[in-house]
Amino acid sequence: MSSTTTSAAPAASNNASSSEIIPGSSKDVPWYNATAPNISAPMRELLLNYSHIPVDSQVEHAVAIREKAYAIHPYPCLGLWAFLRLHLQASPLFGSIVEELKTKPDALFVDIGTGLGQEIRSLIAAGVPVNRVRGVELEPQFNELGCELFRDGEVVGPCLLVGDILLDEGEQSLAHLRGKVSIFHAASFFHLWDWEGQINVACRMVDLMQPRVGVRMLGRQIGSIKAQAKVHETNKNGQTMWKHDPDSFAKMWVEVGAKTKTKWDVKAELGKPYVKLDERTGQWWHDPDTRTIIWSIVRVE
Repeated sequence: MSSTTTSAAPAASNNASSSEIIPGSSKDVPWYNATAPNISAPMRELLLNYSHIPVDSQVEHAVAIREKAYAIHPYPCLGLWAFLRLHLQASPLFGSIVEELKTKPDALFVDIGTGLGQEIRSLIAAGVPVNRVRGVELEPQFNELGCELFRDGEVVGPCLLVGDILLDEGEQSLAHLRGKVSIFHAASFFHLWDWEGQINVACRMVDLMQPRVGVRMLGRQIGSIKAQAKVHETNKNGQTMWKHDPDSFAKMWVEVGAKTKTKWDVKAELGKPYVKLDERTGQWWHDPDTRTIIWSIVRVE
């Protein structure tokens, strides 16, 4: 694997502090929405035409799957119904990704931290061969629930991997992908670590990619107007998350490039505010500076 030497994070507002970790699968948190979901039009179409689930049955089906998944781990993407939005399909890069995966025999798309796997289903529904995609998830039950959500286990099951990016060997190591990945998708993934952890993970991802110019990654995660470290209760074991602004995200990839002897063209922008008021306590779930950061990178050297 690539070097994992840690380094100092860039200067930033550091709001790291102790925080009570939400026990088990508690629903008494601001990121659990008990209201029935408003399924987006693209997801409705996917569930109807790909999974053959009638529109009038989709909400009940989604609620049942969400409750099972949330009991495994109370991620905000589950509590807030984010898994019912197809962010990759909405990306301006979606068309070129589909084209590459359809036409290049060595192309391989890996969705790291795939969750319930909605993004890889959007690719398959667009005509991408199943053998050109992989969904990697640490929780095997999420892979199973994704197959239950989309009713495609026999077809997609073989491309769903249980893997840990931090392992060098063993059944859950991703070493068998080394040198094979042409496109990585990483949504709500990097923010699971602090600055040093993200450097480590990024280097390991580069190590799994095809060693050539033109390979790329894209994704989205929690960011901030001002880059900062933040202890947040949605991360397991109270792990500090590093919340990037566009400058700090670009600096991270300069450092990753130096460690992996690669160079990357980085595009990153901040989206809408990502805050939610807990009406029961009057407390904000995230601080007002929090934004989604949407990014894409391409190897240029």
